[in-house]
Amino acid sequence: GFSDLFDQAFIFLLPNAFLRKLPFSWLGIRPAACVFLGGERTRSACKTAFPISEKTSLIWCHAYDYDLYLQASQTAASPRQAKTAVFLDDYMPFHPDVVYLGRKTPLSAEQYYPVLIAFFEYLETTLGYKMVIAAHPRSEYEKRPDFYKGRDVIRGKTAELVKTADLVVTRMSTAINFAVLFNKPLL
Repeated sequence: GFSDLFDQAFIFLLPNAFLRKLPFSWLGIRPAACVFLGGERTRSACKTAFPISEKTSLIWCHAYDYDLYLQASQTAASPRQAKTAVFLDDYMPFHPDVVYLGRKTPLSAEQYYPVLIAFFEYLETTLGYKMVIAAHPRSEYEKRPDFYKGRDVIRGKTAELVKTADLVVTRMSTAINFAVLFNKPLL
């Protein structure tokens, strides 16, 4: 039951927590030659999470999506006629990671897309949005039926679509960072 699960987790976590407090050198782990940092908070976090020394090169970098954000923020937005909501597609029933890992998708396309469409129709009729789909970069919707029922499905323009949208809708996507960067309402 639950107590067995708790006991197993406790037995696993206790030594793990103890080992984390030991100096890396005691465990025979040498300091990293370089560490890539993505923000000021990562500097202090990496000191406890990774073995580093004065000789470790700290390399400041950012995510590729930030480059896309910078490019999109420098281009003029195209004019729109309607309130637009963009859906950050995750290609859920067909995502390559699921296929690669040999797992079965939790929902079939026949289960997943009708629920999305019903939700999109609600947003369109009730709130007056025009739904646009920011297709997952590895999606192949051109080889599949029209799961999005005639809505625009655009691949490779996620940053631009989010920039011009009035609302961003997602189930789960790393592209959520565009909504944050462009300061867009997110659902």
